[in-house]
Amino acid sequence: NSLSRPFCPLLRSSEAWIDYVENWAIASNRSPVQGLAQGVSELRECGLSATIIEVFKLLSAITIAIDHHLRGETLGAIAKVRTAGQHRILSLPTSIELQDEVLFNPHIYEACRTTILTYGIAVIFPVSNAYSLLHELVRRLKASLMCFGLQNGEETISDFYLWMLVLGGIAASDGPDRTWFVAELGHFRRKRCLYDFESIEQVLSSFLWLGSACNSGARLLWSE
Repeated sequence: NSLSRPFCPLLRSSEAWIDYVENWAIASNRSPVQGLAQGVSELRECGLSATIIEVFKLLSAITIAIDHHLRGETLGAIAKVRTAGQHRILSLPTSIELQDEVLFNPHIYEACRTTILTYGIAVIFPVSNAYSLLHELVRRLKASLMCFGLQNGEETISDFYLWMLVLGGIAASDGPDRTWFVAELGHFRRKRCLYDFESIEQVLSSFLWLGSACNSGARLLWSE
């Protein structure tokens, strides 16, 4: 609930479970969600570290495992890997801690890290009474998104921006920043000529997305 870095290191035994679930998730019969995290693989030059891309890949495997669990397929490793996944999320350094590294735009990194934190506590490792916590993350995300946006010709990250915008908008439900996310999504929709929710669902699914947890909130955001 404090979003603080874990005091204890990840258990060494967790690595074997992570490898197991990641290998399980890329098996050919894990469609239709096996395209998760593919959209982030080309964003290294935009300011995403190798570490955060690896976290993306792990969370995509966990998301696939959760999806199959909800469909009735038992996978005993879920509890272990989602704990490991949340540990990895909370262990991500801030952009300030990475200031000595060459980053194209630290605001992109920080927006991504904040969105992953949001996805973590909402989907991967849900916490109770998360209203205030989510709105603190929404406030941080809005500040980061406002710092880079897409006004500087950064069209290569427009899909990535859309994913962060939608997840932030869902998390902002009933909060003071909801209107900003709605307005920004409307501007983005007109710019990209997106006319229905199905036109963005494929984009969202190329990053991190669990339809059973996210679709209803996303459709409500879209309707607004």
